[in-house]
Amino acid sequence: MKAQPKRTEPNRTSDADARFQAFRQLVFRANSGDKQALANVQAMLKKPESAPLLVVLGDVAIAAQEDFINRIAGKNPVIQTAVGIQLERLRSDLAGPAPAPLEKLLVERVLMGWLQVHHADSTYARASNPSLAQGDYYQRNQNRAQARYLAAIKMLVTVRKLLQSPLSPLELATKTVSETTGKGGGIRRGGRTPAEGLAVEN
Repeated sequence: MKAQPKRTEPNRTSDADARFQAFRQLVFRANSGDKQALANVQAMLKKPESAPLLVVLGDVAIAAQEDFINRIAGKNPVIQTAVGIQLERLRSDLAGPAPAPLEKLLVERVLMGWLQVHHADSTYARASNPSLAQGDYYQRNQNRAQARYLAAIKMLVTVRKLLQSPLSPLELATKTVSETTGKGGGIRRGGRTPAEGLAVEN
């Protein structure tokens, strides 16, 4: 019996690496002033399958958050990684399983506020013997960051309330009847019904 030839599986990792390297070269040429390369990059980023890459390259909210992470962590890669993981957990907790587009935008503002507040606190805490003017500056910076943070949280809560699906007419009527029945079915103050104590004419 002849031995069956072994099937060769495609090396998907090598193919992905090759595509990534080709894209890096294309980006390098585009950044160097190659207009055709820039047009090719734009065409690639508009494709639906390039959505994850577009998030990495084009999401200015994420870029700003990474800048603040670098300012907080400095050159410490462990702290950078830890803050990034904590930020991702907060994003998941705040956004929930199926956030609306407006909710996604506001969640990023809350996350930015979270970074700014703690960066302001840390900056003040690390100040060595600040003068009165410097202490006032640090405190005003804290207050402004706190105000922006709380405003973003309040807006997220408000938008979520507005995005809640309204009750249907049937649900509204059922809820109204249920609430009315639960309040005593028309009993007046003093424990009397509307007909109680009235004379009945024959």
